[in-house]
Amino acid sequence: MDRHPDHVRPHPSPLGSLALVRGSGLIGLLLLFAYGFWMTLRLNDDPGLIYLGGHGGAAWIVPHEATTLATRPTGDGVRGFRIRFTVAAAVNDALLEVRGLRGLNVLLNGKLLLDTTRAPERWKSATVVQLAPQLAAGAHELIILVRNDSGPAALWAKCERLGLQTDTSWESSRDGTNWGPARLATDRASPELTREFPSPGRALGERAPWLILLFVAVALASDQLARRTPRRSFWSKPAAWRWVALSTWGLLAVHNLSRLPGPAGFDVAGHLEYIDYLIKNRRLPLATDGWQMFQSPLYYGLSAGLFGILRWFCEPDNAVMWLRALPLACGLGQIELSYRAVRRLWPERPDLQIIGTLFAALLPMNLYLSHYVGNEPLAGFLSACLFVTTLRWLRPTPEENNRWIPLWLGLLLGLALLTKVSTVLMAVPVVLAAGLATPTAGTVTAWLQRSSRTVAIILSLAGVIAGWYYLRNLIQLGRPFVGGWDMDRGFPWWQDPGYHVAGDFLTFGTSLFKPVAVSLVGFWDGLYATFWSDSFLSSATLAAAAPPWNHGAMAASVLLALVPSAAMLLGFGLSLRALWEKSDRVSLIVITTLVAYGVALLHHALSLPYYCAIKAFYSIGAMPAYVLILTTGVAWLSRHAPIRLITHGGLACWAVTVYLGFMAHG
Repeated sequence: MDRHPDHVRPHPSPLGSLALVRGSGLIGLLLLFAYGFWMTLRLNDDPGLIYLGGHGGAAWIVPHEATTLATRPTGDGVRGFRIRFTVAAAVNDALLEVRGLRGLNVLLNGKLLLDTTRAPERWKSATVVQLAPQLAAGAHELIILVRNDSGPAALWAKCERLGLQTDTSWESSRDGTNWGPARLATDRASPELTREFPSPGRALGERAPWLILLFVAVALASDQLARRTPRRSFWSKPAAWRWVALSTWGLLAVHNLSRLPGPAGFDVAGHLEYIDYLIKNRRLPLATDGWQMFQSPLYYGLSAGLFGILRWFCEPDNAVMWLRALPLACGLGQIELSYRAVRRLWPERPDLQIIGTLFAALLPMNLYLSHYVGNEPLAGFLSACLFVTTLRWLRPTPEENNRWIPLWLGLLLGLALLTKVSTVLMAVPVVLAAGLATPTAGTVTAWLQRSSRTVAIILSLAGVIAGWYYLRNLIQLGRPFVGGWDMDRGFPWWQDPGYHVAGDFLTFGTSLFKPVAVSLVGFWDGLYATFWSDSFLSSATLAAAAPPWNHGAMAASVLLALVPSAAMLLGFGLSLRALWEKSDRVSLIVITTLVAYGVALLHHALSLPYYCAIKAFYSIGAMPAYVLILTTGVAWLSRHAPIRLITHGGLACWAVTVYLGFMAHG
């Protein structure tokens, strides 16, 4: 990733760029290993992490009930599992090992042998019960009732003496009367909703003729431009393409504005309730006052002010529609920030600047997220501002004065934290950049003092801006942050699947065939589908309520997204190499940002075993970093003419299908 001209490269730290950057990378690697070890221990022991691990000899089973995308109520968690068997003669010893999520009762021939419902915190540990005293020669019925009021019922059991183990030969029941086959916990059923939308393969096949023509045209144009002597024409001016990207994105937003239904979006009703609360009560709510009122207040305060202005000029319903202007402006801002980031990384490569800017304009998660009322776009925009500001700090041009950068970073970090608490992730690359950008004249101690002073300025200013809100929560609620998933807020809920298995984090591929609601299937598929398409249908649980996107084009783009995905994976690997071989500081910041968001996404998914927890757009604040690794991968691919033509043609086909896919109809 080290492509900056020497005349604008900042002077290396006297400590030695090699030692400092490599040392930071090694510390980060050790922290990752420590996190992995800690989570491995928690997965096996922590009852709060709903992970159904393998124990050998049996499988976890769950009731064979329809999968739903709606939130499920708590308190309806008793399910029965049974197996009927016959013994030829009485046995002296028949130990049954059993685990149930979370409490269970074991009944043999109607007699209660075990009750663990009073100790649900021990559900990950096997309990042993002796069946032999109840086993006379003949037929028997073993029923195990599993109770979990805040999630699904799951059972693991085996008795080696009798040859019993939980599998699909067991039956399950909701009422104790109607029994049906149980299902392995590893077998995830897709909701009916997925069958009502085009498959990527068929959608791509239907568009293949004109996509082939587009591919050939772009490949030929790329070849011709590469053969010509570079000249200052429109095709080589990234600034001009920046305006093309912004204007076409803006036209798409205007086209969609009145075509998207008012309720469309993620938790829109909760966001509007928050805004309405501010307008009516003129004070901040507590996390217990509403569904989304655990969120930080900046976005909602700005939207309340905007609504107060809008209602003087239009009807309330139209005013609500125009509240989307703020998220749309943040989406446009992300394109501009990405342009500035790629221009700073590749100042001598207008082709990569153009590709990076167009990629930012068409990144699906930024497109669909920016169309809805919610705080995520503003939080992402402020986080992206932090990232681009750190780039300027580490790679200034000769005419730039970075004296006030720490103050800008403190201001931006404070505003970001006042928008959403998850933006605290950006404190990691910001603090790291403070150390890398601090020159040292003398000893290591002197460098530590100066860098610590810079970090203190940044964090102190951020604390002044946002700290009062979290202090208020601590005083009134007993803790600085309350999550939307916290049951004690008074809004109990859970969603499918309600648990995790190893396969959720070890498999990938379903999203290439069924991208809708694929987060039910696994972590990587969920991230891929929500990154490259509106996999959640903007939170719709019925086909009739889905936003009126061009779902055929969107489905086709999911397969075509393999091209930019490959470039991004390659770019990430090249950035790692640049970090190790050249001690490139920008590579370190890019990797740190992406890893911070990646670990946070993984941790959130492990901690909250619901499909709604797996959303790539939680990392929208890292959008400029995604653009940089894409262009790094494309730069390497462009060295070889045949691969360059394939890459450019594939990216063009992906870009056009994305744009058509998000052109709402109706």
